[in-house]
Amino acid sequence: MKIIISGGWGYGNLGDDAILLSTLKIIKQKYPTSQIVILTYNIEETKLIVNKISNINIQSSIHSVLSPKTYAAISYNNKIKRICKKIGNKIKFYNTEYKSKKIIQKLIKDPQAIIKEYEQDLKEYSNLCRSANLYIMAGGGYINDWNYSIASKYLEVYIAKQFNIKCYAIGQTIGPFYKTYTKKLAQKLFSNIDFMFFRDSESIKDIKEMGLNCIEDIVPDLALFETYTSTKKNQIVLIPFLHDMIYNIESIGKNLEHIVDENNSEIIITVSQLWEDQCQIALSMYFYLLRLNLNPILLIPRNLFELQNIIAQSQYVISQNLHGLILGYRSRCIVISLNSRRKFKSFMESIHASNRIIEPTNIKTDELYQIFKESLIEKRSIENDFASQISKNINKIQDNELK
Repeated sequence: MKIIISGGWGYGNLGDDAILLSTLKIIKQKYPTSQIVILTYNIEETKLIVNKISNINIQSSIHSVLSPKTYAAISYNNKIKRICKKIGNKIKFYNTEYKSKKIIQKLIKDPQAIIKEYEQDLKEYSNLCRSANLYIMAGGGYINDWNYSIASKYLEVYIAKQFNIKCYAIGQTIGPFYKTYTKKLAQKLFSNIDFMFFRDSESIKDIKEMGLNCIEDIVPDLALFETYTSTKKNQIVLIPFLHDMIYNIESIGKNLEHIVDENNSEIIITVSQLWEDQCQIALSMYFYLLRLNLNPILLIPRNLFELQNIIAQSQYVISQNLHGLILGYRSRCIVISLNSRRKFKSFMESIHASNRIIEPTNIKTDELYQIFKESLIEKRSIENDFASQISKNINKIQDNELK
């Protein structure tokens, strides 16, 4: 059996790499002799993640066809570089939005026109579909207003269905949709999916509003199929993500001062996405905490394995990124969320920690410190018992496929 697995890999997102590895283990458990072909935006990046797993092939995703990576070198002084970069980023953003919106509008009206336009570039994927048995779009949160992502996933599924391949979506979170055209294409995408389950209630609600059916149980993030243990150190991992961490850096710093004074913990600042913005935010947090004499350590991981090791050795994870929380929980850490978006609420509710969510803008005096103190009082043995729930729903895939 040949299985195509698509997802959010190849973008420097270490959390999605965790989903990929767990997905491979889940699929190999159900189809031990299967040949798996991974679709990725960056083949070399994904190779480093799966190089120890046998019977795996890697192929470029359709996203890399619709929106290939480009690099521009600017040989000016640093000030001009920064100005050119800002202007270039704005131009690139608007060009990308315009081009990708046109592609989506064409896909809604006539997907065959896009297939014909990119016929040569799509030939490799079409040839893959000729010999494949299953297409699995695995978890992550990339089906939303990200134009190119939703366009490429729709094309992957649309072409797969032309070859009568069963298509599944597992462990997804979708939305929110603010653009009418992305929501319309999402409806067309999921109407071609034979079987699907989601990791949060809002995604299930969105699917139902599209007039479609899915498994109504919330299925945990696929990365929670695995558990990691390590000797714990008295350290707190801080994973910033958004600029509101910087806007509220003084109040966050004061709270961390109280936490360190009371718990005598070491603060490790890291990132779960190898993106420039996130590394800059982490660097800003590091220098500010350094000024407070908290002696933080800044660790930028090269890959998922280094990030997992950093987190697994810690007792606490304070994260503004979802997979920082997930990797923390599966490493038996106490987790605190600095993000209250819907998928964060859903995850924290699933681990009975809804009281450990606070937005940076709501940290005025000692709010984060109080949440930390309460987490110490309620501290108990943390057991990741989600693997059986995930397996139960994966078994439904197999049952569906055999009908």
